[in-house]
Amino acid sequence: MRILLLSREYPPHVYGGAGVVVDHLSRALARRASVEVRCFGEQAEAQPPLTIRGYAPWPRLAGGPEAPYAPALEALSVGLAMARDPVVADVVHTHTWYVGLGGMLVQSIHDVPLVVTLHSMEPLRPWKADQLGTGYAVSSWAERLAVERQLHLEIEDLPAAEQTGGLGADADVYLRPRRRARPMCPCSSPAGDRERSTPRQSGRCRSRRGS
Repeated sequence: MRILLLSREYPPHVYGGAGVVVDHLSRALARRASVEVRCFGEQAEAQPPLTIRGYAPWPRLAGGPEAPYAPALEALSVGLAMARDPVVADVVHTHTWYVGLGGMLVQSIHDVPLVVTLHSMEPLRPWKADQLGTGYAVSSWAERLAVERQLHLEIEDLPAAEQTGGLGADADVYLRPRRRARPMCPCSSPAGDRERSTPRQSGRCRSRRGS
């Protein structure tokens, strides 16, 4: 199996839980499959079955005091570059909104099934409006699009207060009632492997194959 992971974070640039998850997930999966990681940065490692490639944002979109929203546009430009390069994979797995657009484009352009993992939900992080200004609307939009590409989204692991808090009229976009048993993520290890990655084990992983 050939797996493409898209992430903003990857060593040595890890500042949160998403980067830790992708780091461990990629190395565990590489023991059973061919894995390529596309991430933000300058990384360039090719030690099959694990390949890591970093991407830089378009310089024209660099942020500044006069454009607090620019970092959100920078993130989208990285996703475009990730989707531009040839893809040889059986599944693409995105982590966080930063690479959601890139994952959707890989799915559409290269006809690869899509898995989306949310390590947090943008509508539940309103303080980001102070950091990104109107760019917060961009990050929320990108996350929503990625989620809408999924057939189902289970939320049973979220605290009850977070299952609807902050989502308002958009709750039906993110929240789906549980209708069937939780399947394994398509890029998970076989049953019985201690290091397999299930949606429950990978933080707040909410993964489903795209249509």
